[in-house]
Amino acid sequence: MRNAGSHAAVKVARVFGIPVFVHASWLVIFFLVAWTLATGYFPERHPDLSRTAYWARGLVTSLLFFVSILLHELGHSIVALRSGIAIRSITLFIFGGVARLEKDPPDGRTELRMAAAGPAVSLVLAGLFLGAGMLARPGGTVWAVAHYLALINVVVAVFNLVPAFPLDGGRLLRGALWKSMGKARATRVAARAGTLFAYFLMASGVLSVPKPISVYGCFPASGAPTLASVLVEPGTCRLNVVCCAVYET
Repeated sequence: MRNAGSHAAVKVARVFGIPVFVHASWLVIFFLVAWTLATGYFPERHPDLSRTAYWARGLVTSLLFFVSILLHELGHSIVALRSGIAIRSITLFIFGGVARLEKDPPDGRTELRMAAAGPAVSLVLAGLFLGAGMLARPGGTVWAVAHYLALINVVVAVFNLVPAFPLDGGRLLRGALWKSMGKARATRVAARAGTLFAYFLMASGVLSVPKPISVYGCFPASGAPTLASVLVEPGTCRLNVVCCAVYET
């Protein structure tokens, strides 16, 4: 089954009644993350393994990373459902994950709860992966994969908490300003913050051109990809989110 909003997205599951789609572009970033890990991240930290072992770690880690992104989106979605807001779908695509809301949050408090849920899930996952890594044999596959996933879930949470709409942090900013400014003005303020952050990312990307960057991007994260989590409200036609993955060697 394909997403009615995109001919390139295929339904892969239904979780809590929410259809989950994978866009064709996701395959690009999935293999890009796996390739970066298999040829850069893991060989640098564990130089005595075979190429097959590196690729096995890379593919498993990439898959679990995107499972983490899906759980991040489900965090938003479950809070929305409990607040009486239906979720049309969740879609994984090249820039991360997007949850489509049936309607706007009714007030700033609901907005705050919904926006905070995703990063909270990512931080919980980071703690669980860190715990798994501490229990595993040092240097082993579980240890290496778990420590990377703990790191990247922290990075995802922190990146998405940047107060730049439509990232989670921008929605937190809008929720905080909603009562005093009203929804429309609070949205404009959060959107301006998002525009400024986009310019900052573009400038950072330009300034980093002389550095040996193996894949595109502009968020320095120790060779780790960073993907945005976005909540899309009804009436939104497209996402103006462009910088989500970085691999710097």
